[in-house]
Amino acid sequence: MPVVDTTAPLTELPLWELGSLFPGPDSREFAAAQEALDAAVVRLRALYDDRGVAAATADDPAVVGEILTTTNEVLAEWRTLDAYLYGLVTTDARDDLAARLRSQLQAQQATLDSLAARLDGWVGRLGATRLVEASPVAADHAYPLARAEESARHRLGEAEEDLLAELTITGSKAWAGLHSDLTPRRRHVRDHPGHPGPGPRHPS
Repeated sequence: MPVVDTTAPLTELPLWELGSLFPGPDSREFAAAQEALDAAVVRLRALYDDRGVAAATADDPAVVGEILTTTNEVLAEWRTLDAYLYGLVTTDARDDLAARLRSQLQAQQATLDSLAARLDGWVGRLGATRLVEASPVAADHAYPLARAEESARHRLGEAEEDLLAELTITGSKAWAGLHSDLTPRRRHVRDHPGHPGPGPRHPS
């Protein structure tokens, strides 16, 4: 069994192996996936509008299977891109391209958050039990639908939820992004013999 020298200095920091997802953030494959997600989010919003998925509109539980299936497909696309970019920025804080692309992706999340609020309101209006009885797909999502019905009781109005989703881009998400970007770039010098410097001191 080979012996690993854990005291040897690292010449390169470890990185996630993400080549199975995309060749790189500047690759044609990633750009195509990003464009596909943009189009999918537009279609999803149009589907919600067409099927009346909101707290105060349509009363047709039969569309729940289509709504859940399409929503899950779009979320899967979004999560793949987000996981890829997250894997890049968390192992290389100076990957400015990945950081910029992730900021753009988080802007898409505002639209998805807004649609999630509409879905909660719709589920709350029709009732999770009624939806589960209307579709096998909904039956497979019985627990999330019950959670959505409960969440609807604590939601704001649709216009207010839309505003809240937009504000998070320049609010909480922006501050979280700034923290995660700057913290790994800080360099700490700790005290050791022959090199006094700032850092926590240990009692002798």
